[in-house]
This record gives sequence, structure tokens and C-alpha cells, in this order.
Amino acid sequence: MRGENPYIITPLTGENGFYGRTDILRFVHNTLASPYQRVIVLYGQRRIGKTSLLYQLSRPHHIPPGFEPIYFDLQGRAQQTLSEVLYGLAREVAKKLDLPRPRQASFRDETYFQDQFLPQAYQVLGKRQLLFLIDEFDVLGEAPATRRAAIETFFPYLQELIHDEGR
Repeated sequence: MRGENPYIITPLTGENGFYGRTDILRFVHNTLASPYQRVIVLYGQRRIGKTSLLYQLSRPHHIPPGFEPIYFDLQGRAQQTLSEVLYGLAREVAKKLDLPRPRQASFRDETYFQDQFLPQAYQVLGKRQLLFLIDEFDVLGEAPATRRAAIETFFPYLQELIHDEGR
């Protein structure tokens, strides 16, 4: 007699049905609790539960206090401009922090996200920090690149943002 398989194909957005991965959740929790760690990359083959894991990490009890998790999916964004991707990310932040919906036109200036939008978010956050849970990073590497597409601009932008921001 075959036992019931607890694993399913679609990403789990809730806690019901999420099994295992406690070692990874613990590792992420401990790493985020360290004052020296600013970036964690979770990688692996397709269909092994990375998206479900990110959804779990978006729940406050899986991360140390002081973080505001923001889930953001890059699926379908490889050919968008950096401004369009940053606008999408800002919309997710605004939704989570109950900020007014940002105006897309403001993001035509690629410095707006860091210079104008993030300071507004930091004001609401107080001492808490944003924790970006960026999914489908690999899709940026699969699309044909144009000079202005996110595939060419988003990684360098994130590197600079991580370097420049003290939070």
C-alpha cells in the first residue's frame, strides 16, 4: 500500500502542506540574526520548493524580529526596464507597509526608488529592515538581453543598493 505523498507541484502560499526544510528555515533565521550578513541566496534545481520556501519566509515567525519581508516575483520581468521592475517592487513594498500606491511615472528616473521611495518606506519601518524575498532570479538569465532590460540592469542595481544602503 502506497502512503500519501505530502509534496505537491504548485507553490504553497500557506503553512498547510509545507513539510521539511526546517534546516533551511533555521539557517536563514540564524543568518539574518547575524549583524554581518546582508545577502542570502537560495538556489537549486527547478521544482524543489524554493518558491514555497520564500512564501514561508514571508511569515514573521520564520525570521528574526526587526524584518519586514517583501515577496517579489521576477517571472515575466526579464524584458522590462529597470524602472519598470523597481516600480513593481515598490508597489509590493507600498502594499505591505500601507503606503500610498506609488506613481509609475516617478520611476522613470531610476534614482527615484533609492532616493525618494525607500526613505518613505524607512520612515514607516522605524528600526525594522526590509527583507526582499526575490523569486525566479534565474529567469533574468534566460531571456535575450537588450541594453535596458532588467537582465542587464537589475543585478548591478541590487549590488549597488546593498552597498549604498546601511539597512
